[in-house]
Parts: sequence; C-alpha cells; structure tokens
Amino acid sequence: MADVLGPAEAAEGGAVPPQPPRTVSDEFRELQHIVGQFQAQLDTAGGTVGLHPLGAVNADKARVAFAQACGRLRSGLAAYRDTTLSSWGGLLAASAGQQPGGEAVAAATHRAAAAMQELGEMRRAADVLHEDIAGCQRLLFGAAGAAVSRTFAGGTTESPQLLIARLAACAKRLGLAYYTDVSESSGVTTVTLAGGVSVVDVDIGTRADQLSVKVSYALSVKHDSRIDALILRRLQAGDVGGFEVLLEEVATLDRLTQEHPAANLIRNTFAVAATLAELQRQELAALGGDVGQLVQRGSGIALPYTRHIGPSTMYFLPATTRRGLSAQQWAALGDNTLEAAADLPGCRWLDFVWEPSAAEHFFLPEPLQQHCVAAAFALGEAGAVRAATLPHPGIHGLEMRFLEPAHPRHGSDSAQQQQQQQQQQQQPTAESGDPDAGLWLRYAAVARVEPALPACALTVRGIMLATASAARTAPGLDGDAAPGSTQDLPRLLEDAPTLEQLVRSECADAAPASAPFKAAHSIGGRTLAVGLEAPQIRAWSISRVPLAGMRDVLAVVPLLRRQAVLNELLASCFSVTTTVPHGAGEAPTPAADIAVAVRTHASDPFRVDVCVAPAGRDRLGVILRVTEPAAGVLAWAHPVVGADSAADALAAVGAVGPEALAPEAAHSRLSRVASISASIPIVAHWLESHAL
Repeated sequence: MADVLGPAEAAEGGAVPPQPPRTVSDEFRELQHIVGQFQAQLDTAGGTVGLHPLGAVNADKARVAFAQACGRLRSGLAAYRDTTLSSWGGLLAASAGQQPGGEAVAAATHRAAAAMQELGEMRRAADVLHEDIAGCQRLLFGAAGAAVSRTFAGGTTESPQLLIARLAACAKRLGLAYYTDVSESSGVTTVTLAGGVSVVDVDIGTRADQLSVKVSYALSVKHDSRIDALILRRLQAGDVGGFEVLLEEVATLDRLTQEHPAANLIRNTFAVAATLAELQRQELAALGGDVGQLVQRGSGIALPYTRHIGPSTMYFLPATTRRGLSAQQWAALGDNTLEAAADLPGCRWLDFVWEPSAAEHFFLPEPLQQHCVAAAFALGEAGAVRAATLPHPGIHGLEMRFLEPAHPRHGSDSAQQQQQQQQQQQQPTAESGDPDAGLWLRYAAVARVEPALPACALTVRGIMLATASAARTAPGLDGDAAPGSTQDLPRLLEDAPTLEQLVRSECADAAPASAPFKAAHSIGGRTLAVGLEAPQIRAWSISRVPLAGMRDVLAVVPLLRRQAVLNELLASCFSVTTTVPHGAGEAPTPAADIAVAVRTHASDPFRVDVCVAPAGRDRLGVILRVTEPAAGVLAWAHPVVGADSAADALAAVGAVGPEALAPEAAHSRLSRVASISASIPIVAHWLESHAL
C-alpha cells in the first residue's frame, strides 16, 4: 500500500534528510514486530520468568511500546479514511454522470476494488494481531504461574501472601468475584472466588493443616468432597497451573449454567458422573465383581473427579500395569478410593466435558437425571421422555436402559427453523408455547481422549458410525478439523503418518524413526532381535469424541480399547533395551539367539504376523489378532492355518485369508500368553520355548 499517512516533520534547528513515508502496512508490521518480540521473551528460558516472578518489567515495557504503535496505527487509518478513501469516493460520485463504461468510471471502480482488497488484508492482519496478543496474555499468565509454582516447591505455607495475590489475578482473568476474610484468632485467610452459581473457598494459613478447599453451588446440587480433594491436592503439591486449570473448569461450568439455566449443566455434569457409576455397578454385578474383567470388557472404570472437575473413565490399562496391581488396589479402583489412579503409568482415559455443537441436544429437566440406567425409574411429569433399552456390546446378556427425548430433533432443520428455535429459547417458556424449548441446546457431551490415541481408519470410521446421531462432527483428529457426517469419513491420504510411526513416537526409549526397524530384547536370558517390516497402516490421533448421550460410551469404549491393545502390541517391539543398527555403513548386527520378524497388514489392521527363527532350529510362526468387542488377543500357530514356515514364513502366512482364522482354531495357551503380556517379544520367547 503506497498511500502516504502524513508528511515527515522536520526536526527543530535545521533541515534533516527526508524520511521515507510510512504506510499503514509499515505500522502493522511494526506492531507485529513488538508482539513477536514480547512473545519471544516469554518463550525463552531467560525471559519473563527469569527477570521477575510476575513478569511486571517486560509486560510494562511491551505495554508502552504497544500503546504507542496502536496510536500511530489509529492515526494512520484515520488519515487513510479521510484522504485516500474519501477522494476515491468523490471520484466515483463525479463519474456517475459519465457515459457507462467510460474510462473514468472504470478507473474509479478499479481503484475502489483495490481499496476494498487492501482493507480486507488490514482486517486479516488485525485478526492475527488479536490472536497473537491473546496468546501473549496466556503465555505471560502461564509464565508467572510457573514462577509461583517454583516458589511453592517447599509448600504453599511458606508464601501465603503470594498465593493470595495469585488467586486474585486468576479471579480477574476468569471473571470471578474475589473476596478475602482474615480470621483474627487463627490468622487464616479465606479467599472466596464466586461466580453466578459456584463458590470456591480457599483457606490459606501458615501451617499445612490450615490449607483447605471447598466448592459449593447455589443450586440443588449435592456437595461432593472429591472435587474439594482434587483441587486441594494440586495446591498441596504447589501445582498452581493445575489448580488454575481446575478453577477454569468450575468457571466455565458456572458460565454455561447461567447462560442456559433450564439445562443446568452443573447438575447434568453430576448426572453424567452418576450414570457412569451406575454403568460400572451393573457391569460389575454381571461380571461377578471382577474389576479386571470390567476394564477389559466393560465400559471402563468410572473415576469421577479424579483428573478434572467433571466425570472420567479409565478405559484401558496396559498389561504391565494390570500385572502390577494388587487385589487391594483392584478393589480400591472399583470403589473409587485409589487416589493414585490418575498417576498409574500408561493408562488411557475419557474425560467428559461440554462443548458447542452443530446439532441441538436435549437436557432433561430438574426432576430427572441426564441419563438413567437403573432397573426402575419414574418418568414423572416429563411426557417428552422415553426409556430406551439396548444390549451391552461387551457383556453377554446385560441390558442397559437410558432416558431419552421421545421426539428427538433432527439436524435437517433449515437455517430459518433453527433461527426461530434459537429465538424461542431466548424467550420465557410461557411465551414460546414449548415447555421443553429451553432444554434443547447446541452443546454436547464430549469425551476427551487422554492421551490422544493413534488409530487406524477402521477405528475412526467405527466411532463415527457409532456416534453418527450425535453432533455430526468427526472424532477430534490431531491436525484435522474436518466435519464429520458419515459421508465425510476420513480417507486414506498418502501423506498421512502410519500407525507404526505414531506408536513408535510415543515410546520414550525407542530409537529414532527408521524403516524397517530392528531392536534387541533380553528376555529370560535369551536375546531376541525383533524386526518390523515396512509400516503399512495409515492412521490419525484421536483426541476427542462427540456423544449424543452416555449410551454412546458402550459402543465407543470397545473400539478405543481394541485399538489401544493393538498399539500396545506394536509398542512392545519399540520399547527396547538395545537398539540394533542396520543399513549401509553401520555397525554389524550383534548375534541374537532368536530372530523375530513382524509384519502388519493395511487391509487387516488388527492382525500381526510373527515369524520366529531360533538359532539352529526350524522357523516357528504365529498369527495374532485383536478381537472385538472384548479386545482380547487370539493366536494361531502357522501349521494350524496351513502356512509353510520352512521357506519364507511371512510370505506364506500373508496368503492366509481371514476365513482361516476361526476363533475355535486358536491356540488356547498361546492366546492367553498374548492377552496377558500384550508383548510380541514375550510371545516369540514363549513360542521358542514350547513345542506346539
């Protein structure tokens, strides 16, 4: 943009060389440079945190520079509007009497179009600046929180005033009211952070036993001490960042409940937790109280308020973790009394939260729970609610009953109908004529997958089909925000990563990525050289799954668990004790007692072929497959499926079709070894040690 903002002023006392004219683009670039510099200071180890615990020095300097740059930009934009744009507008007006198609009109129209394009570019630059500034705010607040956390390494009682000041800053950021009350007798300061319906009281003293937290609600919601204990554990550990994440969840639920009082999302959050607990109770009764079977075949272990303010479910435990739990720990998991559950290594969780949705969802009125799975229940006065019964996909003979709207709204409503519905929801129910209008909201229950799960296309498509009636959005794919009706199923892309690569990247002790891959394992005094053939399975990382209701959990969890078991099998190849280099110019491969070759199949992603070649003996082989819905591992020996292991075993096994892998033909002992260990090296060692 070449339009001059204003003449350069001459310095007093003599002429100076003429300065190049500054344009609006120059001012935008300078503003972006200031924001970029401040962000770079926050990103470096020696930035704000190192200079000042609260970041006041750098923040003030950046604020002054930013204010000056914004002033110059405002002046430039005003001059651009009053000179350039007004002159072009006058030119267009003067050209109105010219002959249509004349040169004057064409030139004025061309310049007006160019001006609109430049203004659009300004708007985009301003939007980017807004995002950058918001990012800087988050970085600055997080940097200050990190400094405060380091101060609290010895406990929050050493610097109570610093914690009080931090709570005040956090309340301001989250839009919560802030009050303090000091007890003259004990010296304890009570900090109250209040929203519209939620109140968080934090007692802070000079002794460890004086630190306490209580969350209460101005609603007909029963107090749950587990939420208090969760937040208190963060403060006791000096984890200010973790505490503020939980406080932000409380503030978010408070805001949503005020915006949609008829739905009462705080109450519904408690109802979802109660639903998951009832699911667990019924499943445990059907499984004879075996919590280990529940986590392998059921909908997961319901552990609300263990990781965040809302409900959570542990749907997968690695084989090594399962083997290390005692009977008392299993019982504590079933009773939700094992506080260390959130820290069990390698576990996978579903954390349930509310998110905006493209489709409307129904929230049951106050007398009813959000979902009811009890054997007996009363519909009360809610004639719009019906009971839906469906069999449990993983536990034979177990049926679940849920309350659902009798007349669900479909997502095919026109834009005009949707606008009318939104207007009705904003009016009192008496005026709208629909007593349930305020209970239909564009919010949905979403299961956050923690940590994100690398999954093949078959799993992604299965989840989308299972939740197709939900928010019509795809499971959250890292790096992909594609919409997700069943017609928008993910396609296999040539540049998509492979499942093997994603799983290998999760293994902290794995060697740098290369294909093919070899690693040495030491098991039972024997050395196994495990080699994985070229990766074949295209995959994505699932981070979230939108749900129509809690009944979707019954269908989604088995799909996620099956994928997690396959990933655990593949990860057993990568979690190594010794990396075996291979390739031109590298060190020779060390001698191994047992050579193991592993191959996956793009057309059958839950099948793994394993060929074992013990030193001085004939080849042995096995086909592993993760079954559904229980996510167990079945194993078939090569001779049973008719594969000739004497020659190229993997080539021979590759010709075996899925019809030959009947469950009744699986090797029972080897299948049990594979299911219990979830380890390909252990399966290979067992296969070499036992005659089939």
